[in-house]
Amino acid sequence: MAGRKRRGVRALAWGAAGLLIVISVIGFAPTVLAPLVSARLSSQSGLAVRVGWISWNPLVASVALRDVTIAPDASEPPIVTIGAIRVNVALRRWVGGERLFDSVVVERPWVALQRTASGDFNLAALFRAHAEPATSAEPPPADDRSLRVATFRIVGGSVRFRDETTTPVLETSLYLDDVEAHDVALSGGGAAEIRLRAASRLDEAPMTLDLTYRASADHSDLAAHFAVTGASLSRTLLYVPLGWQKVAGTIDVELTYQRRIVGGALRAHSLGAQAHLRDVAIGEPWAVEPSLRAKRVRLGEIAVDLIRRRTDVGIVDVQDFSALIARTEDGLHLPLASSGGGGPDTQWRTTLRTVTLGSGEVLLRNVIPDADPEIRMPVERGTITFPHDHVAFAITGTLAGGKLDVKGRVAKSSRITFTPRDVALPEVVSLLRLPVAFSAGRVDGQLVAHVADGPVRYTGTLAIRGAKSVPDAARPEDVFAWDELTLTLAETTFVPLDLHVSRLALAWPYLMVHREATGVYPLTLSRPGTDAPAPSPDGEQPTAHARPWLRVDTGTIHGGRIELYDTTLSPAFGMDLADLAGSFDDLSAAPWSAARLQLAGAGDELSPFHLDGTARGHDAALGFTIERLRLPPLSRYLEPSLGYEIASGIARIESTVDVEHAALDARNELALSRLALRRSGSDVVGDAIGMPLPVALALMKDLRGNIHLTVPVHGNVASSEYRLGSLVGNAIREGLIGAVSTPLRLLGSIFRRDDTESYDLEPVPFPPGSAALGPDGDARVAQVARLLGRHTELRASLIPVPASADVVSFRDEAMITQLEHAERTLTGDALLAFLRARRAGASPAPLAPEVAAALRELEEATPVPLERIAALAAERTALVARALTKTHGIEIPRVREEQWEPTDALPDSTPGVDLQLRGG
Repeated sequence: MAGRKRRGVRALAWGAAGLLIVISVIGFAPTVLAPLVSARLSSQSGLAVRVGWISWNPLVASVALRDVTIAPDASEPPIVTIGAIRVNVALRRWVGGERLFDSVVVERPWVALQRTASGDFNLAALFRAHAEPATSAEPPPADDRSLRVATFRIVGGSVRFRDETTTPVLETSLYLDDVEAHDVALSGGGAAEIRLRAASRLDEAPMTLDLTYRASADHSDLAAHFAVTGASLSRTLLYVPLGWQKVAGTIDVELTYQRRIVGGALRAHSLGAQAHLRDVAIGEPWAVEPSLRAKRVRLGEIAVDLIRRRTDVGIVDVQDFSALIARTEDGLHLPLASSGGGGPDTQWRTTLRTVTLGSGEVLLRNVIPDADPEIRMPVERGTITFPHDHVAFAITGTLAGGKLDVKGRVAKSSRITFTPRDVALPEVVSLLRLPVAFSAGRVDGQLVAHVADGPVRYTGTLAIRGAKSVPDAARPEDVFAWDELTLTLAETTFVPLDLHVSRLALAWPYLMVHREATGVYPLTLSRPGTDAPAPSPDGEQPTAHARPWLRVDTGTIHGGRIELYDTTLSPAFGMDLADLAGSFDDLSAAPWSAARLQLAGAGDELSPFHLDGTARGHDAALGFTIERLRLPPLSRYLEPSLGYEIASGIARIESTVDVEHAALDARNELALSRLALRRSGSDVVGDAIGMPLPVALALMKDLRGNIHLTVPVHGNVASSEYRLGSLVGNAIREGLIGAVSTPLRLLGSIFRRDDTESYDLEPVPFPPGSAALGPDGDARVAQVARLLGRHTELRASLIPVPASADVVSFRDEAMITQLEHAERTLTGDALLAFLRARRAGASPAPLAPEVAAALRELEEATPVPLERIAALAAERTALVARALTKTHGIEIPRVREEQWEPTDALPDSTPGVDLQLRGG
């Protein structure tokens, strides 16, 4: 019995000792195992893994690894820290041979993600060991045993991101509120399969993450789908490297991530995304301000290759935006045209495919030299594309009340095409800061800017319609205008100004040439490109030598009008050069020169003239002829020299002018007729020849009563000094000799009666079927009144000229009335619509054959209303007469109304009142 007792005591002692050993193992083994586990994990992963301490509970089969840190190397700070990893083992199933964890919970993980100046992520160092192929020649032994995790969770984690490529450094956080995965499978030999779903926050923006991971012994696939709403754009792009540094706004994004290792080598590592951005601001790294702002941006496709270090962005749709196109010393910069990157050491490359622009605004800064530094253009639509070696863009917007298309190609040598459509000339001139302001005008055409080294060069064709300059407030009459100007530009620069026009066509121009004490307009306008000459050593004023700022290869002028106005006389003198038509070749200024110059017209619509010749600097050869020049308006120029006022007279002048090195020699052949003088002062010429000037001129008349004179003129163009040749001596001496040798000549000059002169002018136009003066008619009456005011010896005959258009108007009116009261038919309705459109001045649609036949029958049945046309003719004539006499103050006896004789054959011309000025 005592032996049994001793055996019991020993057994109890051994049991107590065993229990003590078990308790010791349970209590102290985790502390002992922590370094061993750390070393084992570090060896297998190739990283510096440290486990602070381990606790377990064998009763519930639970193990906890606490204070876990992961670093690329033992000498570097950890990138990943974990508060605890709790593992619950399914003990019974584990004993039965099934390797199963009921749950794995990761508590408070913290990832210190960082992007360095190279643009890479420090997290990549944790996977570098997996990216390298195995060095062993033999593969590791296969392990068919698998490990599964029923539930995997991450609780209370975060990813802290720091981007050192920005200035200042940018930091953001990704909060892992609740991450959970079920049925995770890990097999021997590195095989694994994980599916995970997370609901978290990016900063404070809600996000979701779906992750799938599959791995075998020598390869692995990691795929993830990420979605976030309302996140900060600048912080989000830190995880998706686009290459731009300066961004702002919010983003909704869906992102897919893929990482694939095959044969131990990293074969794929990429991101793909679609995103919607709001209140966006984007700027290139070197920019001091955003180059693009937008309320809404949609990125249709983003592909990021983390191996090749590049980002490809597909179609970008931008709405409600403001874009900056700027020209600097480095060239032309467009929004999003940069390849991105954080600095000179960054090798990351970002490329875009297409940017589509909705409504917005483009700001052109310093694109057009010497223009407004900033030109704002509202945009309706546009696209920007990014081929391999350049950037192309096309934008349609509004500018100065019209449309403007801007297309371009930006590269080392850039090209921008501006296509204005019905753009307001005054606003364009203001933007370009040209020296002359305009009050009216519209611009169409195409202007191409070539931007490379040196000045910007322009080519293209521009059509400017309805232009009118803004006069000085003190001189409202000093204007120039035109109906249409077409310019075809060869290579042209504006800084310095070198305007080269290959072809110029000018239709219906108007120019006021105003002589006053301070100079002659338009020569008083600024002349760009003129270099002021330095005075010569002897003190004489040198001739100005200026580089040509204007070159025109060939040009034409049609329907022009120049008004000459001299306010140095009292009262002022005026004369119009009308119906101008001409052409020229190789015109340049300044100095002015032309290889060929032709100009024809009529002075005051009464005196036809023609000019032709050539000019090269101070060398010129010109020929000039004018017929029927009325002399009384010129009397104020000649009276001080003659001592006589010219009461009447007509001249024909034929001149040849030669200028060589500023020396001028001209020969003027004058034929004077119907000349009558009134003494107004000292008879200077009479005193010189010994008889009164009227007597001498009477003796010089030929059998037709004309006086012929040859007047040479010599002078110097540079010094503006001129002298008449022997105007009196030779001419009058020849006249006296002729009078003595041919008595009949004298008798003919005494008894011959001059024929009455007449001048046919352009008519006063009227709308068809109307006796109301329109704007064109009012302007024409004012021109005729001005002519009659200058030529007080002439009277006007008003001749009514009804036209076929009047017949059509009256007949259409009668046919419309007839159809409106007739029975309704399809043919009648179509015919009525056609006639109403034609009478309203519209362009009606072509008629069907049966309707056209009905129209012909109706026209033949409707008589010509001759009585109405006669009444219309008389009413028009009376209206023009009243306008001349009552509105413009022409004496009633000088205006005569002619009668119109009815006729069935009316001219096919513009309806109106013909004008004929008559003398005598």
